[in-house]
Amino acid sequence: MATRFGSIDISFVRHSIKEISLAAEGSEEFFNFNVKDVSMGENHVYEHTVGVCVQPVFYLADWSLVIQFFESWLAQGATKFYFYAHSYTRQARTRKPEDREAYLSARREAKKAVAAKSHHHKALYDMLDTREEEWAVYRLVRARHHSTLDREHTKIVKGVDGAVLRRSGQILERWQEYYNHLCNEEFCHLPIPTVPSVEGPVLPITAVEVSAALAKMKSNKATGLDDILVDVWKLLGDRASVWVATLFNKIVAEGRTPDV
Repeated sequence: MATRFGSIDISFVRHSIKEISLAAEGSEEFFNFNVKDVSMGENHVYEHTVGVCVQPVFYLADWSLVIQFFESWLAQGATKFYFYAHSYTRQARTRKPEDREAYLSARREAKKAVAAKSHHHKALYDMLDTREEEWAVYRLVRARHHSTLDREHTKIVKGVDGAVLRRSGQILERWQEYYNHLCNEEFCHLPIPTVPSVEGPVLPITAVEVSAALAKMKSNKATGLDDILVDVWKLLGDRASVWVATLFNKIVAEGRTPDV
């Protein structure tokens, strides 16, 4: 990409911008500087002057050095400048031969893997184009569908007759029947058994029953509406049991609580 700024033609050779080398045409002297991770579109044109262009494109912290580079070469009659953008790899940072060889070796292996994958798919696509193997598409679809299913889970579902179901369709139908029966049928369970009612008058509450009830109550708990702790009734002993039993029998006989 070449962008013209007045009489200066700036060409961007590569666009993975991490490290920039700036040089004038016909010169082997490079001015290197680092930039932030900024990606540049291939067809984007920056219509600014040289001094204004350098900062928004590369986001330099101190771009006055670049302007000085331009000014010095403009004074020498240079009309074309090149920006060489380098990728931020280890080989680009160290410039060591062993790093470059490792980088090239890894790139060759990656190309081999991509070529092998393309060759494999090409043979498969050529096979699917023939009339004899057109049904292979459906076999591939079924194989891919089965690969997404959970084959490791053991399915043990019994039908209504108690037989073990193994097919997926039968298992789904059995679950549908189960939830249909569970959610839509009212009172599908057995009725709750009842005991015959007690005939005759209700027996009065005895002091023994009150004592047994007080013994089951825990101490150091919050009080009720009467603001009396359970510890008070336990402290009074039998006198409290007799008094409480008399009060409850009066409430049952009159059908109401006494006025406070």
